[in-house]
Amino acid sequence: MGNSADNPDREAMCESAGSRLTLIAESFQRLTGRPLVDGSLPLEQALWEAPQVIVAHGTETRPLFFYGNRAALVLFEMHASEFIGLPSDRSARACHLEQPPVPDRRGYRVGPARRRGRTPWPGRDVCRVAAPRPGIE
Repeated sequence: MGNSADNPDREAMCESAGSRLTLIAESFQRLTGRPLVDGSLPLEQALWEAPQVIVAHGTETRPLFFYGNRAALVLFEMHASEFIGLPSDRSARACHLEQPPVPDRRGYRVGPARRRGRTPWPGRDVCRVAAPRPGIE
């Protein structure tokens, strides 16, 4: 797939995430010490085509997803139009909603058909996309 215009879901995700795609990759690198995706491809392509599920949501009181790659849309059994804006708590198993974040615990997510999948993030709150604060690495 050469560019986002080849796929309406990819195009919608790219438009929704915009410059936050860079923040997704930078946040993961900063928090884990390793790259999220292959650096030999353009970032948008590498994120979209990654074999692992990559999702990101905002920091609203009830966080809303603004990005999910192709693997995420397959797992959640949704198109971009359904996924973008989905409250993230609607994708989590009820038993994990009230648990505090635990380092190195992978979260479970549930798609509309109630099938479960594991997220790639090493902790539930690691997926918060944040620009680095001055003086903090």
